[in-house]
Amino acid sequence: MAERRWTAVLARLGTPTGDGRILMPGGITSRDLPMPLMWQEKTAEGHGGAYTIGSIDALQITDDMVTASGSLLELFPDRDRVIEMIEKGVIGPSVDLADNLQYEMDDMDRILITQASIGGATLVPIEAFSDVSIHMAAEGTMALTAAVRSSGWADMPIADEGRSWDSGAARQRVDSWANDDMGKYARAFLYRDDSQPAENKSAYGFQIADVVDGTLTIIPRAVFAAAGVLQGARGGTKVPAEDQAAMKSALNGIYGRLDRPAPWAESMQASAAPLPPLGWFQNPMLDEATPITITEEGRVFGHIAPWGVCHLGLPGCVTAPSSPSEYAYFLVGAEKTAEGVSVPVGKLTVGGGHADANAGFVAAAEHYDNVGTAVASVFAGEDEYGIWVAGYLVPGVAPETVAALQRSPISGDWRRVGGNLELVAAHAVNVPGFPVPRAKVAFSLGVQTALIGRFDITTSVPGKRSPVVDNSADVARARFAWAQRKGR
Repeated sequence: MAERRWTAVLARLGTPTGDGRILMPGGITSRDLPMPLMWQEKTAEGHGGAYTIGSIDALQITDDMVTASGSLLELFPDRDRVIEMIEKGVIGPSVDLADNLQYEMDDMDRILITQASIGGATLVPIEAFSDVSIHMAAEGTMALTAAVRSSGWADMPIADEGRSWDSGAARQRVDSWANDDMGKYARAFLYRDDSQPAENKSAYGFQIADVVDGTLTIIPRAVFAAAGVLQGARGGTKVPAEDQAAMKSALNGIYGRLDRPAPWAESMQASAAPLPPLGWFQNPMLDEATPITITEEGRVFGHIAPWGVCHLGLPGCVTAPSSPSEYAYFLVGAEKTAEGVSVPVGKLTVGGGHADANAGFVAAAEHYDNVGTAVASVFAGEDEYGIWVAGYLVPGVAPETVAALQRSPISGDWRRVGGNLELVAAHAVNVPGFPVPRAKVAFSLGVQTALIGRFDITTSVPGKRSPVVDNSADVARARFAWAQRKGR
């Protein structure tokens, strides 16, 4: 039976889950590879009832996400069924947190997981994070970064920075210490040329650890030397670009333990655009329903949907729903502010058409990523007048794209998640005018599964009468949800 490999985004860092948990950047590590990939066939408490169906062979932890790749076991009985569900997108990954779990509560009653170690992942029908995914690779495809050792460095002791480094002597000491155990030998190196046999010791490079008093120990000067090569020192390296990126990701964690910025972080910071202030992402405290407004400084704020506005062309009165998850399925990105605080954000996009009304929330969100151009990065919330957004223009966005946002009303896209309609995208149609509210609704077995609506602040159009309906109950429910959240 042919090996089947997979790649996945296992988790988002700094982004709240639907139930209010946030994995904080800088505090998440992992156990040594390989780790188990499990499958929960039936929904149960936590990941109860799951069993191992594959292995995680490579794992990367960056500032905003956890990515991984691996393979499925060849002989478990439901292999073809699991592959089909992965390919259809009806199951996704959820990380299993293991050792050293530490957390704290913020002023919004969210659980901030400040320290944890990933011990594996489980495929489940409803993922905690809305923006994770797993994909089957084509048969015969190798993992993109299996050559890079990205785990095992967080718990390895670190020598004093003044300790000397002799790469040749260090390799000999590690060889003697490993005693032909290639698993032990490999732990001293960041990289292995996977085109060569694993037992070929010359295939291993970027050594950053030595044996000190019988214990494998990270040597800071070796770390600095490896980082220098990745920055072009000594002629640089011919290692593939994706593997260099994975090594930099692993070294970021080690530099953090050394309380030093990585050299590429310093260069990126020097060339980066000024960061927006935290206040731009907070409630703009509007005193009426307000269209999207863009200031000369690039600040963006306004309502994307007012409470109680009916949509023409639909039976009865369809209005914008309140979000039980506090917009967790829209706020799937993260933006760092001038104060050094990361806030969860979503994007206002323009270009392309709406996602299929029958698509699930993951497919819908991916549609806007594929066809839309991100114009603004915003936080979202609710006030007495409707659903507001606040943030700033994405650096480098073209003036004509900003103009398209200014002249086009925002069209929200809501999808059913866990029994509720949740906002997954906010899209501006690249057509000027049309102040008439309109929406498309998808139903399945009598249940509304999607709401795609363009909302203007005005509720009527000159020359055309709006339907006369009693929507007071819908407005009352929305205002009650807002008031409950405000009073917490």
